[in-house]
Amino acid sequence: MFLSMPLRHMEENQSGTILSVSATGKLGRRIRDMGLCPAPRSASP
Repeated sequence: MFLSMPLRHMEENQSGTILSVSATGKLGRRIRDMGLCPAPRSASP
């Protein structure tokens, strides 16, 4: 089962996959500098 939620709603020590980053400007750059970027999606053969 797939559940989508904002990062701020995740609990401590909970894991997930980043689907998108909508922040722009300095905040968006800082988020990407920390390595928080969407995971690449792969298609099934």
